[in-house]
Amino acid sequence: PSLLLYVSLLLLFNFPLSPLKYSEVLRERGEQIKFEKKLQEIENEREREYAEKLKADVENYKLELAQEKEKEISKKKKLNEEVRKEMAELVKRKHDEEVMERELEAQDNIKIMEEIKTVQENERKEKERKRQLVMKDVIENRRLIAEFEAQCKQEQEEEEAAIHIHANTKKRIAKIKKEKEREEAIENQIRREKISQTVAAKAADRDAEENRIIQKALAEREARENELLEKKKAYKEQLVRELKKERLHQLKLEEEEKQRQKELMKFSIMQRLKNSEVNAEFTDKMQEKKRENMVINRKIWDEQCKEIEALRVAERAEDIDAVARAVECWNLEDKIFLEYAETVLEESRKKSRPLLPMLKYIEKFKKEVGLTARPKQHKIWQSRVPINNKLFECPAAKQQQSDPWPSKRDLNKSNNEIS
Repeated sequence: PSLLLYVSLLLLFNFPLSPLKYSEVLRERGEQIKFEKKLQEIENEREREYAEKLKADVENYKLELAQEKEKEISKKKKLNEEVRKEMAELVKRKHDEEVMERELEAQDNIKIMEEIKTVQENERKEKERKRQLVMKDVIENRRLIAEFEAQCKQEQEEEEAAIHIHANTKKRIAKIKKEKEREEAIENQIRREKISQTVAAKAADRDAEENRIIQKALAEREARENELLEKKKAYKEQLVRELKKERLHQLKLEEEEKQRQKELMKFSIMQRLKNSEVNAEFTDKMQEKKRENMVINRKIWDEQCKEIEALRVAERAEDIDAVARAVECWNLEDKIFLEYAETVLEESRKKSRPLLPMLKYIEKFKKEVGLTARPKQHKIWQSRVPINNKLFECPAAKQQQSDPWPSKRDLNKSNNEIS
């Protein structure tokens, strides 16, 4: 480069140059170009090999991650199948228990309606104590479930954080590589500028000085290339160490996940056993509660029957008094009106007068006083005693439907007969 610059300066300032000197300059320039191309090819080949190796390492790491993910998915599927089988068995067992419970309940209902009369106070206290124990167990189970869900959420967040850290590490490695390349480019640019400045400052020196400068520049370049190779080697070793460290961290996380799955399986088994005990206790409690409801309903129905009987007796007595009073009134008023109407009708027939207005008026009078037949009306009775169970139909209501109270139509029939 110094010789070429020297020739360029001579041509610039129109100095005479011999053909021999010019050919020597061209030959040296050709050798320099070949040498630079060879160095560039060697450097490109090394960078390509390094990039391919990094790419292979990344592909292997991705393949390992995919295999681990497939193993985890298969493990989760297996656990889901086991849980489904257990749920199916639980549903079947619960259905069988419900069928058996309904059969036992039907038998108990027949016996309870015939035998049970009273319930002792100490039994009620014992049931209350059992209920408190059941509520405490339910609250404890809910607390354990909440803690387990919180722990699962925390572990999931830690796993996401680890994935995020790994992605950041890859980004940081790529960024460091780009920075190294940029620093190398800047150093090359500075070196070229420095060489150019040195050559420009020493353009007037002799050929020996130029050769010394060229040798020095080549030595510096070789030293920088060696330094660059050392940096690349150190960078590669650092990358390998980080990958090993990340791999060890992943193995540690897998071991922790296996331990957590074992603990979760133990907790699930203990929880199922505890749930079975709670379900059995809850079934006994519901059975006892149904018996209590049946006893209470029997007492209520007895009270309703007594109320209905007393009300029926009172209404019958009132109906008898009403019939007697109606008979007296109709004997005094209706009989007089009907006799007078019959007399007027007889006179109208004799004198050939129109009878339709008189007949309509008589019919209207009979409707007003209740002498005509009315459609049957059922009276709806409702007890004042509350009931809190609809398992059985009230026998008193059936008796009321089969034996209705005297209606006004029956009273009207008797009144018509009296008239």
